[in-house]
Amino acid sequence: MTESAGSLQEVAQRAAQHVDAMRQEIGKALVGQEAVIEEVLIALLAGGHVLIEGVPGLGKTLLVQALAKTFAGILCTLPSALETCPNASCNK
Repeated sequence: MTESAGSLQEVAQRAAQHVDAMRQEIGKALVGQEAVIEEVLIALLAGGHVLIEGVPGLGKTLLVQALAKTFAGILCTLPSALETCPNASCNK
């Protein structure tokens, strides 16, 4: 194995450890939703977008709050009727 391949493998291993730590932290907030957590992480790490829909009480906001904390990000929620309220409400 060449030196660059070895360092690339180390970087990939560290990235996998970070993703696993994120998965575990989000899982502490959203118990029993491993598949949803996995799918959201895959989409975001692949550079995609995620639209989380569902009836009230499923933990959608909790999922996004926990995810934002693992990214040290800002949580922004959009109202469901964007035509009536075009501004997003953002919380840190």
